[in-house]
Amino acid sequence: MTQFAPAKTADHHEPIVSPLILVDRLISLAQDAERAGLPAVANRLVRLALRSCVPPAGGTHRH
Repeated sequence: MTQFAPAKTADHHEPIVSPLILVDRLISLAQDAERAGLPAVANRLVRLALRSCVPPAGGTHRH
């Protein structure tokens, strides 16, 4: 019994992106925006990162 999802085949054209990687990248972009003097953009990126952590409505999830 394995804890990992089966690997997707090359003919399946959906990109594989971990939600944690997405959130990490959004937070990194927010930090860059803050350093660049764009606090409004930084705040929007943080809010987007937080929304990315919430499961979709209806309890459905992809396999």
